Amino acid sequence: MLDHISITVSDFAAAERFYDAIMKALDVAKVGRSDRWLGYGERADAEHPDRVYIAIYRGAKPDEATGRHWCFKAKSRSEVDAFWRAGIAAGGTDDGPPGLRHYHAAYYGAFLRDPDGNKVEAVCHRAEWWQGAKLSPSLRAERSNPYRGITDRWIASSLRSSQ
Repeated sequence: MLDHISITVSDFAAAERFYDAIMKALDVAKVGRSDRWLGYGERADAEHPDRVYIAIYRGAKPDEATGRHWCFKAKSRSEVDAFWRAGIAAGGTDDGPPGLRHYHAAYYGAFLRDPDGNKVEAVCHRAEWWQGAKLSPSLRAERSNPYRGITDRWIASSLRSSQ
């Protein structure tokens, strides 16, 4: 649906550290930089119409808009986790740790605020191996709780011990 987006940030150096970190975690290339803008992703053209690009411009601090945010697709849940950790380490703030969300059964997302307060998210829509497994009702309830940090390793050991 989106071809490109442009945002503004007031602290350009802090934004560059933050966006370099989260884009690296999502395996998105930094494709340009000047004194007034940063570019990530790839611009679409006639031969590559499905490409997506984000430009970050130096500007005034954005107004608070709680409903405004942008979400990046992650290839895996571990990429979502890496996005969140990298963003926190690079000066972002937690706005919702990695975990399952209520939007659909496999929606695994994490939310951050960049140094200017812009809300950014990464999401993986892929189901994990355990989602087709027969889990006990209590374990199923634990996995469907988006605020609970249960690891797949713990689930795997629980499944092995119940067989």
